[in-house]
Amino acid sequence: MGINLSKGQNINLSKTVSEETLSNLRAAIGWDINKFSNGVKFDLDISIFALEANGNGYKLVDVKDFCFYNCEQYTGSNVAANGALTYSGDNRTGAGEGDDEFIDIDLSKTRNGIVNYSIIVSISDPDGKGLNFGMVSNCYVRIINKSTDEEICKYDLAEEFSTETAVQVGSIYFYNNEWKFKAIGSGYTAGLDAFINEYQFEG
Repeated sequence: MGINLSKGQNINLSKTVSEETLSNLRAAIGWDINKFSNGVKFDLDISIFALEANGNGYKLVDVKDFCFYNCEQYTGSNVAANGALTYSGDNRTGAGEGDDEFIDIDLSKTRNGIVNYSIIVSISDPDGKGLNFGMVSNCYVRIINKSTDEEICKYDLAEEFSTETAVQVGSIYFYNNEWKFKAIGSGYTAGLDAFINEYQFEG
């Protein structure tokens, strides 16, 4: 059983797992649709932006550093960010127990300049279907050691969102020569585009 994090807390991955294991991590998400969704078909997606430092923030410098449900259009496969990120495939229902989608992370393949992997959960076509995170329950992200199939840490999002259509659930970042994970839980109403705009990618 991993460490349960609260919003704003972090964990030092470099000290929690072996150096070799940092090449074999997984960021997994799960969710359920709550009773107020009125049976509308609901699809949540996991995405990860591999980011460089940009002043006091971060910047996406190449669309190939963006791992999401349609990254094959840009990379030719489900692999992005120099091989550091591999997308699991799209789960369109969230039905059943356990993880619904995941991205495998190989930090040993982090290219020079990348210091932050921003993990996003977003709703597919929220405006067209009138959907938001107020209709979602039991949403979480967990970081897994794939070598041992053990959970390193988990962040359960409190059901505090209403009109938001995308949430930055956390980030894996490099600081003082160590990799860490921070639980963030920051919601946006403009969907995945909000993060594309925030990270200033114009390609």
